[in-house]
Amino acid sequence: MVADAVKAGAILFVAALVQVTVLNRLRIFGGGPDLLLLALVGVSLLRGSVFGAAGGFCAGLVVDTADLGTLGLTSLVLTVAGYWIGRYGETTGRDRVHAPFVSVAVVTVLASFGELLLHFMIGDQVSARLVLL
Repeated sequence: MVADAVKAGAILFVAALVQVTVLNRLRIFGGGPDLLLLALVGVSLLRGSVFGAAGGFCAGLVVDTADLGTLGLTSLVLTVAGYWIGRYGETTGRDRVHAPFVSVAVVTVLASFGELLLHFMIGDQVSARLVLL
């Protein structure tokens, strides 16, 4: 049990570091890949809502401190996303093949809009195009 939690934490930590160091500079058709969100989907679907929320918060905190942006913004978005994905994984049967694909599609859109909403609420001047792509 503890070994599984350590493995999942290591996956999220490495995904956060790769996201910050490599993938933030990579642009494909104006948008960038979000490896951390994909790793969070996988961990949350397998481990549940509580671990998804805790893992999302810790991984978001790593990203926030490395980016030197608004501290806590990514943490809040990934905490909510990890909880929602974990709840979806708990209420959906494990034999459903579409669960990871639906989770990635829905959470990608909701996390982008959530981040844009939080930037708007704290008064940051940010382009919607940069946040949503």
